[in-house]
Amino acid sequence: MNLRSFLFTACFCMAFIACNAPDQFKSRGPIVLGDSSTIVTETDSQYLRDMVADFQPVVPQPQPEPTPQEAPPTPDTPIAAQAAATAAAIPAKGLEVDFDEIKVFIADIETTSFSYSASNKKNAAYMLTGGSLAGNKLQFSGEGTITRVNQRYETALAIEGKSEPLVLESLAKTSGWQTLKVHKDEVILSGLEAAKLQYFKASQSRIRTEVTKVARAKRLNRQEQQEYLNAVKKVRAANQKPMTVLLRYVTWQISGKDSKGRAFTKELRIDMPG
Repeated sequence: MNLRSFLFTACFCMAFIACNAPDQFKSRGPIVLGDSSTIVTETDSQYLRDMVADFQPVVPQPQPEPTPQEAPPTPDTPIAAQAAATAAAIPAKGLEVDFDEIKVFIADIETTSFSYSASNKKNAAYMLTGGSLAGNKLQFSGEGTITRVNQRYETALAIEGKSEPLVLESLAKTSGWQTLKVHKDEVILSGLEAAKLQYFKASQSRIRTEVTKVARAKRLNRQEQQEYLNAVKKVRAANQKPMTVLLRYVTWQISGKDSKGRAFTKELRIDMPG
């Protein structure tokens, strides 16, 4: 049987079967919406069971973001190293005098330049405007070596008044040279405390004479002159209230040797205000 005969026979058989098919396989027409006869309802419980477990999604809880913490800079960090270098570059408060062979530094004082020998750098003088010398130090740096430091000062007597002290310039005293102890690269300024200052030992009559002289020179009226005279009437010593001993200036002679062994002497003076 060739292919054409086979196809013809197959089509004929299918047509015959379709004509003689039972009614349940025949078309019932289009499905009508709402027609209960076309709705199939399953009642068998074995086909109504849910074979798939309910899906329970796991929602992750939001975690708090960690707070960034900056670690403190260690001495090895560039920031810390830069800060340390900056702090080291800032000079300490005080007076520094450059004498070439040595530098002299006095901490925690304020001064104004009085005179300075720039040509040979052998001596310098300043006016103290803030801070104190008593108990302070002379600190040395540079190539020179310090071998000796001598100190000398001048005091004057004064009378405390309502407005300002009346300074008796003629009752001044210059101390002798005192050798200070050199410890490594510094010298402690001793003997400048108020209770240790040397002063002119004047009698009461001498003090009254000087009070009258200075009061007239300042053109004080009679009442002001009498107030100062009454103040010293019972004074028996120059350092007894209302008398006081004023420090006028301090001078230091600094001796040493430079890097080549040559001797040098420098002189530094600081005057007190008033």
